[in-house]
Amino acid sequence: MSVKVPRLRVSTPTEPVVPGRGFYQLEEESLFVQVGISTTERSFFSFIESELLRLELDRKGRLIFIELNRAKRHWTIVNSLLPPKIIEPADLRWLDFRTELEEPLYYTNNDQNIIKIEFAKSDEYRNYYIAEKVIASVNSYDQLTALWITEIDDDLAGQEISLFRSRGRIDSSS
Repeated sequence: MSVKVPRLRVSTPTEPVVPGRGFYQLEEESLFVQVGISTTERSFFSFIESELLRLELDRKGRLIFIELNRAKRHWTIVNSLLPPKIIEPADLRWLDFRTELEEPLYYTNNDQNIIKIEFAKSDEYRNYYIAEKVIASVNSYDQLTALWITEIDDDLAGQEISLFRSRGRIDSSS
């Protein structure tokens, strides 16, 4: 089954915004985005994917990881690309599981430290935090129109993402 635009359930937030950030794996030329800290409650259950993009979800339909297997040099540079300014907290749950997406479009800024993954054009949308540096743009039909990763660090041999994960485990245990 193929879906053009992922469907979401948007409701009042039930927990604080989780940490999240992008890590561009230099040797693999792939973007890994950690969303929250992996725990037994927030562990892999299912996915939604296209040829280049994989969105991993936990049992409750929460996004927990993004993997983009497209080199930065193939992202479209948009000089004026800026992330949304008005972003609300929300509890976002993906409704589609184990489905294939049509390939989204990938836009970045000159520094290539922000990416907009666009699933559909929309003039009407709301922006919600999925994590501190991960934002979902959602249209009035609760369809995902874009994912924004607003902080991407270059990472060699997975050192930065490993450090991020270990810091998160230490912070959550305190």
